[in-house]
Amino acid sequence: MSQSADLLDNVLPYAEVAFQRIKKLSLFTLGISLCMTVFFFMSQVTKIVDTFSLKPSDLPKFEMSRLTTYPLVHYSFLQYFLSLAAFIPLCERFERKYGSLRSLAMFLGPFESVPGLLYCLVNGVFLRHDTAIVGCSGFVFTMVAIECTQYAAKRNGKVVLGGRQLPAIALPFLLLAATTLFLPGSSISLHCASIAIGFIFGSGRVDFLLLPLKVVNFVESRVAPLVKSRLPMYVTAEDALQADEPALPTSESPSQRTSSEQHDMLRPVTPIPLTRKESNTTSRPVAGTRQVSSKWQTGQRQD
Repeated sequence: MSQSADLLDNVLPYAEVAFQRIKKLSLFTLGISLCMTVFFFMSQVTKIVDTFSLKPSDLPKFEMSRLTTYPLVHYSFLQYFLSLAAFIPLCERFERKYGSLRSLAMFLGPFESVPGLLYCLVNGVFLRHDTAIVGCSGFVFTMVAIECTQYAAKRNGKVVLGGRQLPAIALPFLLLAATTLFLPGSSISLHCASIAIGFIFGSGRVDFLLLPLKVVNFVESRVAPLVKSRLPMYVTAEDALQADEPALPTSESPSQRTSSEQHDMLRPVTPIPLTRKESNTTSRPVAGTRQVSSKWQTGQRQD
């Protein structure tokens, strides 16, 4: 009995921290995570996994709804826990940057349907495998690829991990290798397709897939007062534009910055000139300023 009480005392602080962290999640991230959790518990007593899973043979049957449902269910608790633990922080970063409405459109649109179609094409046509896929791990690989692509554009393509410099675009493939090694049942073709989608989106070449800002502002202008009063976790387009988060967290120290970054940080601020030099030796005061005595400039007071 005492051991159970001690275990409970040790777990409660972590549970409280986790609960407080969940309360601070943005709206779309919280909503889709709760859906995955509800569907996982439903899968223990129903056959919802078979209903939501995606197989290459489903497309000829025109069961297109499976392209939007397969990331919401998971086979096992381990798959659910690992996928959700990696998905939540990455999804929240994306939502803070693009807004809740745009995140809803992207995650329930191109980010799941395009990798799903590519998976069915590769496995159904070329590999001749009719294996069902479930889980949000494809979202994770897409988000990692987006973060690495945007980070590479800002940091000359390098990321510092454990004191070593690595190409930023190599991180998704390192994650893919680790996932394949420790989770042999994972789908390599789906993850490769998700990485490709992340690279393309992160490069900014398909920004037209995002909801137009005019449409987002129009919708939010109609519902924002009600939504923000009842759901403060909603991230508006204005909040997203003001967000300025780093593209990828690393263990980089100030001494490991590039020479150009150090030069920019050490560059002195140019003072605003009080006078304007003409072609002759005399100087005239700039309009709106007073000419300062040389004694004041040298620190001597004029009595």
